[in-house]
Amino acid sequence: MPPLALDKLSSTEIVQILLGCSSLDLFMEAMTKAGEGWFVATLLVGVSWMVNRSWRVRLWSALRGLVSLAVAGGLTQVLKRLVDAPRPLEILGPERVRVLMEPLRVMSFPSGHSAAAAAFAVWAARLPPGRRRLWPWLFAFLVGLSRIYVGAHWGTDVVAGWALGAAVAYGFNRVWPVRRPAVGVPAGESGARW
Repeated sequence: MPPLALDKLSSTEIVQILLGCSSLDLFMEAMTKAGEGWFVATLLVGVSWMVNRSWRVRLWSALRGLVSLAVAGGLTQVLKRLVDAPRPLEILGPERVRVLMEPLRVMSFPSGHSAAAAAFAVWAARLPPGRRRLWPWLFAFLVGLSRIYVGAHWGTDVVAGWALGAAVAYGFNRVWPVRRPAVGVPAGESGARW
């Protein structure tokens, strides 16, 4: 068999060749499902509940994150319809793309799963304020990688989704800053429990 010419392969094919093995299939399918908007929203509410102790801060934090997710999701759908890019399966065919889930053929750019995961990562990475967490970024990376692995997206779709979701969430962080507890609130009222 001749050596593979990586420069002639798409990002989808490269990821599938380098990582593709049946032992990773179930994990990558689970990561793709974890990037669905409803799951990310549920995760966001759960994290807000665990990290913040007061009801007011829990609700305020969750609302900020959910609005950010909704705006990122809306912008993703608008861009998908404007660009109307074909998916890897449509261009490369089933001979060159291994599709693990529902075969998708249209509206590839940008990846909505990646946008949601990146918006979540920006929101969750600094909860509570003043601390930095890496796990939300790992989550966003794995969701995006899984979208390529399952044959649903090109690498550029995923990178654009990450950029869109992160930009929206960073924008919301600037215009809708984290609310600090009022003076006189007992210490630790908005502290983390995890």
